[in-house]
Parts: sequence; C-alpha cells; structure tokens
Amino acid sequence: MGNSSEVFFSHLLSYGSGAFNDFTRFSSSSFENAIDFKDVVTGVCPMFIIEENNVMVILEARMPQRKSRKTLQDLFDSSHDKIARKIGVDLALVHPESGFSRLSITHKIPHERTDSSFKRLIENVCSSMNELLVTVKSMEN
Repeated sequence: MGNSSEVFFSHLLSYGSGAFNDFTRFSSSSFENAIDFKDVVTGVCPMFIIEENNVMVILEARMPQRKSRKTLQDLFDSSHDKIARKIGVDLALVHPESGFSRLSITHKIPHERTDSSFKRLIENVCSSMNELLVTVKSMEN
C-alpha cells in the first residue's frame, strides 16, 4: 500500500461516500500522497495523508489563520476525550512556528495486510474523519 496511495484513496472514498456525507467533496491535494477539500468550516480543511506506514486524518487551519486555529483549539479542548474514546485513537494538536496548525489522528497501516485488515483500516480511517467533521461543523452552528 506504500506506493499505491491513489488505490488506497479510491477505496477510502468509495467506502466513505457510501457511509458518510462529506466524503464526495475530497479530491487530489497539492501535498504528495494526500487528498483534501477546502473549508469544511471557515478556514478549516480536512485531509488524508499517507506517510510511511501511517494514514493521517487531519483538520488543517488555513486562512484566516486566527479564526481557524481557534476553531481547532476549541475542538481539541472541548471534544478531544469524547472523540478519542469513540474511535479508540488519540488526537494530536500541533501549532508549528511556521506553516499551518493541524489536528490529527494517526492510524497505523497493518504489517499483515489481508482483505479484512484493509477493510478495517478503511472503516476506522473513515470513521475518524467523520467524527472530526461532525464535531467541527457542530461548533460553527
């Protein structure tokens, strides 16, 4: 799966589009081995990135930086524990000196790759993104 991110994303979006609302909005990204869409809420862009043996589920704060960074911080502060318990994976929030702030969930790609482990990975990654999307959209209301 390491060199076949397009195939992985195709399976991911196929499953995600059938199970969740926003997955039809994802498309190729300017980042390598990534897909994203712009502005799920003002300035916050959801992304999937494959790096090494991980699939990262990300909400990235873009423009306007002040508002989108605050949105990510508020989401992390208010919902971190609830989301982590629900999906079984911890969330990380990073505010780098330069670049964009990110709220991320990392899923390890299994070493033993069977059809069932691949399906579970797809389901878990989609579920993680859906939890982030639902939560961040509810904060804007």
